[in-house]
Amino acid sequence: MRDMASVTTFGNKGCHDAIRQAIASKDFAAARELALAARQQGDTSGLVLATLGELAMHMDGDFEQGAAYLREACQQPKRTTTMLMNLGICLMELCRIDEAIEPLMAAYRMQPDTDGLVGRLMTALEWCGRWGEMTTILQKFVDEKPDPSAIDWLELAQTYDRANQASEARGAFYRSVEIEETEQNCDLLANFLQQRGEIAEAFKWSEKACALSDSCQTQINHAYILMGAGRTEEALDEMRQVVARDTPGAGRARHSSVLFFEHYGQSFTREDCYRSAVAWAEKHIDASSIRTDHQRDLSANRRLRIGYVSADFRTHSVTYFMESVLDGCNPKAVENIAYSVGESQDATTERLSRKFHEFRYMGSHDVSRFAQQVEDDQIDILVDLGGHTTNNRQAVFGVKPAPIQVTWCGHPDTVGNPAIDYRIVDALTDPPDTETWHTEELAYMPDSFLCYRPPVHAPAIGPPPRTTNGHVTFGSFNNLMKVTPLVRGLWAQVLAAVPDSRLILKIRGGEEAIVHERLLDDFARVGVDRERVIIRGMVGNATDHLACYNEVDIALDSYPYNGTTTTCEALWMGVPVLTLCGDVHCSRVGYSLLSNCDMEFFVAHDPEEYVRKAIALAGNTEASETIRKTMRQRLAASPLCNAPRFAHHLELLYRSMWHRWCEGQGVEIPEQAPAELTTSHEDRLAASARRRLGNKGTRPTIRVLHNMARTGGTLLGKCLGSMQDIALLSEIHPQGVSQFNPLDQACAWHGLLRDEDVRAFHEDGKTMSFVDAVGLIAQRAEEQGKTLVIRDWAHLDYIAVPFMPVPSNRLGLVDALADGFDIRNVCLVRHPLDTFLSLRKLAVMSRNIAPDVFLRGTRLFAEQAADIGFVRYEDFTASPDQTLQRFCEQLDVPFDAGYRCRWWTYRKITGDTSNSRGAIRNTIQPMPRAVFEPDLLETFRACEDYWRVLQLLDYEDAEMPVAAEAAGANPT
Repeated sequence: MRDMASVTTFGNKGCHDAIRQAIASKDFAAARELALAARQQGDTSGLVLATLGELAMHMDGDFEQGAAYLREACQQPKRTTTMLMNLGICLMELCRIDEAIEPLMAAYRMQPDTDGLVGRLMTALEWCGRWGEMTTILQKFVDEKPDPSAIDWLELAQTYDRANQASEARGAFYRSVEIEETEQNCDLLANFLQQRGEIAEAFKWSEKACALSDSCQTQINHAYILMGAGRTEEALDEMRQVVARDTPGAGRARHSSVLFFEHYGQSFTREDCYRSAVAWAEKHIDASSIRTDHQRDLSANRRLRIGYVSADFRTHSVTYFMESVLDGCNPKAVENIAYSVGESQDATTERLSRKFHEFRYMGSHDVSRFAQQVEDDQIDILVDLGGHTTNNRQAVFGVKPAPIQVTWCGHPDTVGNPAIDYRIVDALTDPPDTETWHTEELAYMPDSFLCYRPPVHAPAIGPPPRTTNGHVTFGSFNNLMKVTPLVRGLWAQVLAAVPDSRLILKIRGGEEAIVHERLLDDFARVGVDRERVIIRGMVGNATDHLACYNEVDIALDSYPYNGTTTTCEALWMGVPVLTLCGDVHCSRVGYSLLSNCDMEFFVAHDPEEYVRKAIALAGNTEASETIRKTMRQRLAASPLCNAPRFAHHLELLYRSMWHRWCEGQGVEIPEQAPAELTTSHEDRLAASARRRLGNKGTRPTIRVLHNMARTGGTLLGKCLGSMQDIALLSEIHPQGVSQFNPLDQACAWHGLLRDEDVRAFHEDGKTMSFVDAVGLIAQRAEEQGKTLVIRDWAHLDYIAVPFMPVPSNRLGLVDALADGFDIRNVCLVRHPLDTFLSLRKLAVMSRNIAPDVFLRGTRLFAEQAADIGFVRYEDFTASPDQTLQRFCEQLDVPFDAGYRCRWWTYRKITGDTSNSRGAIRNTIQPMPRAVFEPDLLETFRACEDYWRVLQLLDYEDAEMPVAAEAAGANPT
């Protein structure tokens, strides 16, 4: 009966019986032949389709074909639990988990006790993070089981915990330990309690777990609880002991914990963290498994697929900064795909999932399955948001499933993973001279490496509490692990110097006696009355948490691990934050955040300055009131809250990474990306701007400072920009707007654009030329009584490196603006040898510029700018006031001698590489000539362009520096 004739002869019933008989006798080949023959005769019964589907699954491993047959079978009236379950299995094997849940759930409703069904369904629900449905199923299972075990209750407790049902989780955890105290359930109960700040109870159960087992995981969890209680050094010692006896691979996550938590210590260095990260990688990452054979569409300017991996797509600090990327992204440039590896989700997860192009739950996927999903998704750039934090997926990054891999935001240091290419930072958190201590290449954002999404639930800002209670209240809402003995000592000094002042500490576990009393005792030992330190625990919701800032006059940042979210929250609630800047990333985040909202005064560079500034702020009630009234507006207008600006710059960074990788594959990169990929503010504001500009009938005046790179333009620009009513735009160029955007600067630095402009640039289909953008800014400056001055980027015009392939050899800014504006301009120059010596120290220049190329470009610049007139850097540094007066006369702007008191704190400028921003060395003085090899001078002298430049700029031939000068040469 294996041929079509037999099927026809016996009819459907006989065929079905034959199929059943063949399956019963395990003659699967015969069953397949019969089913195929029946199918060809038009038999669409569930038995025939299910047989073909199951045989495709089990005999061929063809889950795609199996799913097709089984889906059709399940549409028949007499579908069975087995059909539904097998369809779910096929879909799970195809990683179509969302689709798999429906047939598995249908099978569960039909016959919940089917062998293996509940396990499959729970796995699918877990992979999709559908913890609420899991709790319903597990609770029913436990309720119906005659004698549920401790393991049953433990599994239910963990699921309730992941579903954020804390009360139900607590009950299930305690029911588990009531039945039997095992190392596992005692340990997990301790972790649950520690996460909720119940430190004393957590210690009790952790000690029981350790007594039952000396496993590495139990001991590392005990160390976490020590950390939560503020016993940092004890915790780190315990963690290091665990890692020393741990095995490679199995102990990867525990070893990661040490890398993360060591940043909470008091005396670590960049070198310490680098060596720890390298040691971690040597132990846990197999360099031979790192892929290099990625196959991607090599179109340089196509839309990129960016994958983000995080365990924290929920209400979490990472989300406060990640969501800005999603809110500001250009969907024509990137597709954002989420890979969620966390164990819990909440309403924030739901909101985020709608903002991603795709959102995948990957919590239970092993390395190979995860990597295959990334490959199937054709991810171009995979971004790690976890680093070495809990539930990170460094093992997945270690096999490099994407051609470009980046770490950002989650970890305060190098990750050490050799398969990760870049780390996204800014120049304040990680100056260029720190690249030595990174296994990744540093990728710099132009402002901050973070963008804060202000909370929509924030309450109104109250008056300074000092005005009602008669005393100053300091505060810190940072994690207790960050409140080191060192910073507590500084706070004690501040309290001692400010009579009647108070300190509020709001920390997880603050209401616990084990934490509360220990902190009060520490302050008492250094002479602070216990009554002056107020310790609070967590409050009910985010709005109540933010309202607590209305009780604080001045926030004191932690050290050496600065606050991040807490700093932004304090600023949003009108509370100034005083931070202490150190030498490592985590001690420089406060510096970056405050600098990016023009609050550098609140940055201290040593402990003495930190204490001194806190005391000074406490004594200035008037300033406190002013700051509180304007802080939220200041933060909202800053780059820290400009999501479109941040996302645009991040996308440009991704694009440059992609171009670089494509070049490595032999692809020639076009000079410019298509407009839809690089649209920035000026391209999106056109209609609004043209309505405002109209046809005024008069040509506005634009004032321009021309300078080549490394000629002192930043220094002079700071002096000029700090003069009253000057609005300075910095390093602006028609072809450089994607790097330094004039509308960005006009909005963030000078407030020249209004909210309606920001709304207008979001409108699709708007375009704006560079000229229209400058015109709009000039008009707004005039309306506000400010004088617009543009510092250009003439380096692009004559040397081009590193941002343009070929120089135009013309003043691009003049060419662009000459038809629409009257231009008053002046050029700043420096001796060509000194310019070259300084220029070649820049990492982006050192491999790309030769003396003859530099001298030719400088000569062309000098020749074409000769009619404009030059001011020499050497004259300016020798006689700043007189030179600046000449400068202002040529630009037709008023000279303001008050610049002397302001220039070294001036921050509204690009190109400023001084870490101190002038705060330490606030006098203007020339840089000594850098040390150079004698052959270089001879190379210069052999070039005719060198002599022509000297003639045009009125310089003498250079000489080798004497020994004293060489010894004192400043490399900056």
